[in-house]
Amino acid sequence: MNVMQIAFIQPMFFWALAGLAIPVLMHLVLKRRSRQVHLGTLRFLKTVLQANARSRNLKRWLLLALRLTCVALLVGLFARPYLQGHEESAARQFLVILIDQSASMERRGSSGRLIDQAVAEARRIVAATEAQRIVNENGNAADLHVAYFDHQVRPIEVDEKSKNDTTSLLKQLKAPANLTGTTNYSAAMVWAADVCLRSQQKKRRVILLTDLQRVGLAWSEVEPLPPGVEVQVVDLGQPQTINAAISAIKLPATVIRPRTKTAVTVTVFNAGPFPLEKAEVVLHATRGDQQVTLRQQVSVEAGSTGLVEFETPELDEGLWRGYAELQHEDDLAFDNKRWFAVLVAAPLATLIVEGQPNDLPQRTAAYYLETSLRLAPPGDVAPERLFEPTVLALKQGVTLPDLSMTSLVVLANVPSLTQADATRLSTWVRAGGGLLVFAGEPTTAEGLDPLIEAGLGVGTVTGFSTSNDVPWRLETWSADHPIFEPFGDVQRGELARTAFRGISPLEPSSDATVLARFTGGAPAVIERMLDRGRVIWFAAGCDGTWSDWPRSRLFLPLNYQLLSDLGGLLEGGPVRENVIDNRSAVDLVPGVFAEGPHWNTINVSPRESETDRCTVEEFANRFGFDPAGPTSTELRSLPLLTAGLDVRNDELWAWVLAGLLGLFLAEGFLANRTTS
Repeated sequence: MNVMQIAFIQPMFFWALAGLAIPVLMHLVLKRRSRQVHLGTLRFLKTVLQANARSRNLKRWLLLALRLTCVALLVGLFARPYLQGHEESAARQFLVILIDQSASMERRGSSGRLIDQAVAEARRIVAATEAQRIVNENGNAADLHVAYFDHQVRPIEVDEKSKNDTTSLLKQLKAPANLTGTTNYSAAMVWAADVCLRSQQKKRRVILLTDLQRVGLAWSEVEPLPPGVEVQVVDLGQPQTINAAISAIKLPATVIRPRTKTAVTVTVFNAGPFPLEKAEVVLHATRGDQQVTLRQQVSVEAGSTGLVEFETPELDEGLWRGYAELQHEDDLAFDNKRWFAVLVAAPLATLIVEGQPNDLPQRTAAYYLETSLRLAPPGDVAPERLFEPTVLALKQGVTLPDLSMTSLVVLANVPSLTQADATRLSTWVRAGGGLLVFAGEPTTAEGLDPLIEAGLGVGTVTGFSTSNDVPWRLETWSADHPIFEPFGDVQRGELARTAFRGISPLEPSSDATVLARFTGGAPAVIERMLDRGRVIWFAAGCDGTWSDWPRSRLFLPLNYQLLSDLGGLLEGGPVRENVIDNRSAVDLVPGVFAEGPHWNTINVSPRESETDRCTVEEFANRFGFDPAGPTSTELRSLPLLTAGLDVRNDELWAWVLAGLLGLFLAEGFLANRTTS
């Protein structure tokens, strides 16, 4: 049953009911007092006068009641009564506020940074909801949802105890000091739509505070907002922005050899309306106490890009980190600098331990491995090589050398290691080394016990199995793993073509990951993390005794992928470039930072340097709401649902005004009759 109740939009006006004392004071002060007049011949008039006095007293009390009612109705008129259904009595005003905190909001307007203006306006809107705390009988404040957004949405979380108190929300509403994200209106509108869908309120409003940067529209398609959601777009942007930016830095490679030079190409983008004349570009790089600083000038037409070519001197071994900076003052300073890094290092020192030495090298597994990694005939050196292979024939009495300068170790069909060598190898792996084990024909469970006990195993080894009929082949593999990702292209070779007539069946441990399997489901490639290092086992040999793999065109690329993954050369290599629009962390800032064994070069997305703006109508068409709805470019003219300034369809003020006018007429008539 829908029980109708009367509620008030501006209940604070009931403090004016203190004005009821005014008619009471008027009644007491202006009360008529009768005079005694002695008339001997009119003694019978006394009875008539007493009757008239009782009639006048009744009229005076009725007049006082009318005046009190007029004051009460006048107060009620300002309090704005409306009819409230029972199911609506506990409803709260519903408001979503979206604050754009992308990098372009760093632009300074007439009142400081655009982000500062947006937060100040959001605080004004939130503070206005305090006036509505007693709109509902339960005293709840408005249902507020506030979020910052750039390439992702970051809602302001308020605990359950503080939901009816905007104080906690206002404390968290502060302008961020650094803005580095990329505008993504799709993410913001999807979040707002989800929040609105969860609400049962009939009237829902979304307020968007932004600079309407056009690049923010060009993301994924989204569903329109739910029906009945009102959207207000507050345009904080400026009609014209002068901006030039370093939009890209390109190097031929992020890893180069010691004492070599490298080229650095810097792209300058002039997003402003005027030509950029002879602006200075500075390239600065450091390694410890060493510094390199180069300067050039560039001129770029409006809306165009220009290239600046630098060549560094010969660089010493180590990580060189630096930036290119445009010496130019404009409206957006964040994109005048862009970071880069280059690692100067020798090829990865790779120790190949041959478990079955032979006077004929072509009969050993190490021969095939060394040849594929060296990329050159014996005695020659390939400058583009990634690995520096060294072969150790594991004969009786031979132990592993010092591994401190070694990056990778390959155990090629090694039947057994001493416990001391296994322990040293385990310590080296845990410190960040990469170990690749080929379990070929001489592999036995007993011989591998020292490796297993040292923690270098990936499961249980049952021995070596052979097949003279149907060979094993690689049947399945993790296509999204960096090792196997290149083999999705058929032109790079089909992994399933390689035949293995002998494998070492393995039962993987719970902390190991199977990356590939042979036909029948037997694990082929197993990976296991070991503190800072990793171990990869290949459950077959790498020689030509029991497979045709060394003679196939897949031998070199697959071994390169296995060792490159262990050496940190895949997934971008040791120096990885990132823009902040694809990073999940909130507190990232541009620069070069170490992350485990890698270095990340982090920069603001060049999209944020574009200054083109869209109109409110274009924005509304993109996200499917009525562009004719309430919008505003003037902050103080923004109508607030929560401030109680909207006219409701169920308000009763017209009826109250009509009743008040009727009572004023009745009071005037009765006042004349009482005083006459």
